[in-house]
Amino acid sequence: MTICYNVANDLEKTIESVRNQTYSNVEYIVVDGGSNDNTLKVINDNADVITKYISEPDKGIYDAMNKGISLCSGDWVSFMNAGDEFADSQVLEHVFEGKEYVKDVKVLYGDIKLYFPDLGLVRRDYSKYTQEKIAIMICHQSSFIEGDIIRRLRYELKYKIASDINTFYKIYKEGWSFQYLSMDIAKFEAIGGVSSKKMIALSSEIYDITGRSKFSFSWMKCWIRGFVKQLMMFVMGENRYAKYQYTRLSKKYKDYQ
Repeated sequence: MTICYNVANDLEKTIESVRNQTYSNVEYIVVDGGSNDNTLKVINDNADVITKYISEPDKGIYDAMNKGISLCSGDWVSFMNAGDEFADSQVLEHVFEGKEYVKDVKVLYGDIKLYFPDLGLVRRDYSKYTQEKIAIMICHQSSFIEGDIIRRLRYELKYKIASDINTFYKIYKEGWSFQYLSMDIAKFEAIGGVSSKKMIALSSEIYDITGRSKFSFSWMKCWIRGFVKQLMMFVMGENRYAKYQYTRLSKKYKDYQ
């Protein structure tokens, strides 16, 4: 499923990633927020790949994602939004070809490739985290949610940045399992998304989701960390900050490159 708005070039890249998948049993839904660029032309030009689409104004990304959920009927749902790509052409085949997952597994997730323009890729490993940690760390691009549970839970619109984390956390709190897949699932740009630019707001929503006090020491530490990162991005500029993050993450995940 792909959500988009006035990003025709990014949408083309994502559609091509879906087209190139060697696994064919795919229901591909595109939800456009009423774009006025070439988005509809891109959708119509790729009608052979797209199962369903709608184009109308929405109340934001999570409202659009809920619209897509209402249209989908698949056993597993993945949100590969405009600009995101599968890590390679065999991702879906490796995840689903001839495989059945036990009923208590409601989320499948793997590793990601963070793309830094003009610098390169950093692969991030999610294999060593606890289930609770994973519920607030994994991104929708590198995960597949069981269809029935996402159609039941959907996304709460009161959260503007972390509603996907809220849904993952609900699944965890209900006692369902998250299964790690030792493979790269997705590739997407590391700097430029809403969460990377509004880290204080993101931290605030996560603390609300997990029921932690915003007056605790850990909250203050998290707030300060988010403030410092936002300040660094403002002072350094997006390009220099991206280079800094690329260098830092390359060192952190050097054994996984």
